[in-house]
Amino acid sequence: MKKVILKNRLAILMAEKEIRSVSKLQDMMAKKGHKIARRTLDRLYKNDNNQIHYDTVAGICDTLGIEPGDLFVLVEAPEEQKSDSQESE
Repeated sequence: MKKVILKNRLAILMAEKEIRSVSKLQDMMAKKGHKIARRTLDRLYKNDNNQIHYDTVAGICDTLGIEPGDLFVLVEAPEEQKSDSQESE
């Protein structure tokens, strides 16, 4: 059975919009009234997270002028994650 995981495209979207740092994105979000911790944005940028709050998604989407579907993509899980999940089944 093929296992898929949800990944975000924040780094790609930032590059497309020529936002060169997480600090710059954080500043842009703050100007629109969205408070988010730098560490949270760093983890999202690196896809090093396993959960995200709806208000964070809304703030990112509002700031970047995108829809939630633009931010996320389903990808096939790496082999190590496939075997980890198969062991727990």
